[in-house]
Amino acid sequence: MSLKKYSIPVIVILSVLITYLHYSTAGRAYAMHDIYRQIYYVPIMIGALTFGLKGAIATYLLIVVLYMPYVLFSWTGVFVTEASKLLHLVMQGFFAFLTGFLIDQNKRRAQQLEKDKYLSRTGQVATTIVHDLKNPLITILGFARRIQEGKGDSGEYVDVIMESAQKMQKIVNDVLDFAKPIHLDLKEKDIKGVINKACDSCRIKAEDAGVGLSIDVPAEPANISIDSFHLERMIVNLVNNAIEA
Repeated sequence: MSLKKYSIPVIVILSVLITYLHYSTAGRAYAMHDIYRQIYYVPIMIGALTFGLKGAIATYLLIVVLYMPYVLFSWTGVFVTEASKLLHLVMQGFFAFLTGFLIDQNKRRAQQLEKDKYLSRTGQVATTIVHDLKNPLITILGFARRIQEGKGDSGEYVDVIMESAQKMQKIVNDVLDFAKPIHLDLKEKDIKGVINKACDSCRIKAEDAGVGLSIDVPAEPANISIDSFHLERMIVNLVNNAIEA
């Protein structure tokens, strides 16, 4: 916004200044006037870069309004001289249109590329969500099936189901806040407990797949500062991916 704010006065001042140089320079100094006409391309380029095709055309029309009175005022009647002035004006118009068109096209391409990247990231997020929700859902279905079949301690299974449902709820809440920076809730904990809980969540899936799942951790406590939820979620994903593979 600030660039556009300053570009407009710069374009106007440059265009007026170049036209003033035409008026203040002797008509016979053809080389100088040719240089001035070349400098008109600078405000046209600024207009195109800042505002695209509309900016380039608007800048060109401003130059025409400023420059045409000079053309009429300094009319010599010499065909080559006047044709050169008009040809420069035509070429500036062509340059303004082509530059503005290409810049607009490039901006549209960049916007489409950004949109495609956003959709791609959205698809990746959706895939991650489905993958993360699938793991506790498998646990819930597995223990619910055991309760239905009357196998094992139903009270313990209910606790596991409730814990898995709470994990799903937290994942959903994290997704709703995915645009915000990730906040890790770091606490001093024994990492062995997190590993055991993660593997317990994967045990049903491992049994159904005929995969042996064992845990080998040191006997002494391993207390470190961790976010137990995110770490457990990561371990569950790794173990389940290994089971599927």
